[in-house]
Amino acid sequence: MRHWAIPIATYLAVCVLIMGNAGCKREAPSPEPDPKPAAPQAKVDTKAKPEKIAPFNVKGSNEDKPKAGIDVAKDDRDAKPPVDERGDLAKELQAREFIEKAKAMEETPPPESPPPTTVTETPATPVDVKKKDKGKDPMKEPAKDPTKDPKSPEFKEPAEVGGKSFKDWQKEMHVSDPGRREAALKAVLNFGPKKAYEAVPDLITQLSKKTPIDLAYRVNAITMLSTIFKYTDPKDRDPKHVEAAFSIYKRFLSDSQVIMKVRTVQGIVYLGPIARSAIPEVITMTRDPATWEARKEAMQILMILAAPDGKGTGPNADAMKAFKVALDRFTDGELRENCHYVRETAVQALTMLSHGTGTVPAEFRMNKALKDPSLPVRLLTLQAIGQLKNEMDTKTLPSWVLELKKYLDAEQDPILKIWAHAASMTITGNISETHMLPIVKYVEHKDVPVRQQALTVIGMGGEKSKKFALSAVLKATADKEPSIASQAYIVLAQMHHWDPILAKLSDKEAGIKIQALHLISAAGPPAKPHVMTPVVNLLKDKDVDVVDAAIGTLESIQAFETISILEGMMNNKQLNATIRESAQETVLNLKRMLKEQNEKKKTP
Repeated sequence: MRHWAIPIATYLAVCVLIMGNAGCKREAPSPEPDPKPAAPQAKVDTKAKPEKIAPFNVKGSNEDKPKAGIDVAKDDRDAKPPVDERGDLAKELQAREFIEKAKAMEETPPPESPPPTTVTETPATPVDVKKKDKGKDPMKEPAKDPTKDPKSPEFKEPAEVGGKSFKDWQKEMHVSDPGRREAALKAVLNFGPKKAYEAVPDLITQLSKKTPIDLAYRVNAITMLSTIFKYTDPKDRDPKHVEAAFSIYKRFLSDSQVIMKVRTVQGIVYLGPIARSAIPEVITMTRDPATWEARKEAMQILMILAAPDGKGTGPNADAMKAFKVALDRFTDGELRENCHYVRETAVQALTMLSHGTGTVPAEFRMNKALKDPSLPVRLLTLQAIGQLKNEMDTKTLPSWVLELKKYLDAEQDPILKIWAHAASMTITGNISETHMLPIVKYVEHKDVPVRQQALTVIGMGGEKSKKFALSAVLKATADKEPSIASQAYIVLAQMHHWDPILAKLSDKEAGIKIQALHLISAAGPPAKPHVMTPVVNLLKDKDVDVVDAAIGTLESIQAFETISILEGMMNNKQLNATIRESAQETVLNLKRMLKEQNEKKKTP
């Protein structure tokens, strides 16, 4: 959080803001304003186990109160995206999840039109994204090995499902009754991914027929085929099966039924690199006139297919053009793409695919995306400009600074003005009075979400924000809204202003002490010189949970100096077993981290 660039997800996971549940049609946009956008939520990821912790200024349980961090649930700005099921394209043989998918297919009939889906993942900074994805093909994502995961259950293939063997169900897949065929393919999935792959030739045979195929059956069959390929190691696939399946997917991308096209495009990525050959068909689907949901799904998949293949080439040019068209306008100013969900996806795709190209899309300027009637689209565009700061050189940077200045003069929404100031400081690399003081004023705004976003941006400035905002943040710790008070303490930790937080380590309530340890843990190693002694003192606390959280905090701040103390605790049989185990785990982790650091120092 020390840098200003707004987080962006990696190639296989792109964060989409869903602002409400109303659908979009091809008619002219509704005159009603879009719901207010919610900015990314700050995360506090620590080892401390208790989760129900009251904010510092609230006594008792926090079960029904807002948690620390950005809370937008009380406002239309709330965005609560559902979880997408894509995951890895390679080996992911976790049989329990596979069976759950099968049960879900059996219990839930296909909807008339697919719900909007988004992918969420822990965000990485733009620098992290470039390092992580450079030279890598997202269609060849490293496989997960469930054998190395102690939590992965050992799956035992059943001898029968529903009183029938696998071969019995295989035969049922070829009967004339489409209802029986559909029941058979759902049953086959329950035998697990390895056995289910044996039914791929049967599926290919059924879906390759030239005669009309029952819609419900082919929707379920293509979903089953996608599920099998998702959970099958590419090395275990027959290339002939992949090629035959690809021909089926490519044909169904032009199906007359929207639900069929949507389920097909959602699953084609699991075929691997061959899926890139379907880019023209997926681009056509991004212009589907039937429903915005089909266009949005196509754009999300196109985002993956269009990514650099790791062979030195950039993103697919035709795909980039398709994303830009969604943000373009006719000469009379009418939007070419009327659904803001689709335009949001286009902004995210252009942002992700522009990394490493040395250019920032012109579609992000004031005459296009920054002037979009949708607030979420404008917010994503502001974030995109910040994320792409490394693509700006000395010639183009001044024009983007001017563009943001024009935007600030025109924008009326307070949250978007906050993020516009943040974007300006991001691209210039300068946390200045000109942009920080207007943000600080919003800390006392009447609306809770506005105060939250102001505090979030202030915290992103770290210690550099202190001289402009410390007084306002300290005052916010007494805010009547618990979520704002908690957020203010998070910002103090980000600023490395420790006195108010360290004072909480002496509180009578265990929950207050644990939350203070959470904040220290989130700050990481930079906090160590200021907090290590008070945290070590809590190793003698009477509350087991407090001691456990303190041990986890020592690991988070990389307090290698405490290894001997922790070794004494893990060998002290008079201590609680949980404490001894925690100490042992932390010692192992600290020694591993210390070894890694020493090896890096030796490497030239």
